Formats: sequence, structure tokens, C-alpha cells
Amino acid sequence: MVRDRESWLKSQAEFYENKLNKGEEMFYAGPYAETIKLKWLSFVGQFVFDGAAVLEVGCGDGWQSRWLANNGAARVVAIDLTPGFVEKARLLSSPGLSERISYICCAAESPQ
Repeated sequence: MVRDRESWLKSQAEFYENKLNKGEEMFYAGPYAETIKLKWLSFVGQFVFDGAAVLEVGCGDGWQSRWLANNGAARVVAIDLTPGFVEKARLLSSPGLSERISYICCAAESPQ
């Protein structure tokens, strides 16, 4: 059993890194995933205005960061604990978006 915060954070990063390296499904999407995603983006979109600065915690492969940058956010700082996710997010961002999105590998509790 993991007892301290640093060990727990490391174990979480390793868990998702292993799944990513194996090409496994990260999260169970379920039959309503697309509907939930659209409702989430509709909700979040109410708070994103042209020129907004946004912090996304737990960015995964950066899909939401890219959406935010495409929908008015001037600056997005996206953090994730898993190095593989951060690298994948960087690779998936187009050059125009990567200038406005910073992907950082760190824990929310200890941003760099």
C-alpha cells in the first residue's frame, strides 16, 4: 500500500504510462460518452471568452486543451502527471495551437 503522497503520485503516473505504452483504453467511455462530452463542452464553453487564460488539470492527450484554444482561449496551461500523455498532447497539437498551449508534466499539487 502506498502511504506517502510522492509515492502515490508516482504510482498513478506509472499506471497510466503503462496503459498508454500498451495501447490500452485509458478510461471506460460507455455508451453515452459522446453525449456527455458534448454537454461538458457546452458547459465549459460558457466560461471561455476571447482572450481567456485557462489552466487544465489532468489534460490527458490534450483534446480539451485544443478545444479551448480553438474556441477563444488565448492561453492554455495544461498539466498532467503522466509523461506519455504530455508528449502525446504535444504531438497532437498543430503548430498554430502549440504556440498558445503549454503542456507541463507535473502534479497539480506541485506545479513547476
